[in-house]
Amino acid sequence: MYLSGQMVPASRPRALKLEEIPRVIADYRQAAINAHDTGFDRIEIHAANGYLIDQFIRDASNQRTNGYDRPVENRLRFMTKVLQAILEVWPANRVGIRLNPFSSTNNTYDSE
Repeated sequence: MYLSGQMVPASRPRALKLEEIPRVIADYRQAAINAHDTGFDRIEIHAANGYLIDQFIRDASNQRTNGYDRPVENRLRFMTKVLQAILEVWPANRVGIRLNPFSSTNNTYDSE
């Protein structure tokens, strides 16, 4: 990770533990509430370019074996749960989702 052109120490990436996932989904929901209460008129979920949701989607970065792994329906489970949580706060016509079907972010290339 870089800050002002200098490398900044960061923790080694790791897969979320199964028990951590609901808290992260709740954090997405809270962010949606915050945006709504602040007066935003719509929001977009960033599920591309190597961000967390994209890491679940990509078979190259998703090395889980806990029901969020292969097949692709399982890898989409996290994104689906995040979307469901946000739709509890926002109407569907005010929510966008950014996807990138082909990505080599961080040198990850999907095999499917």
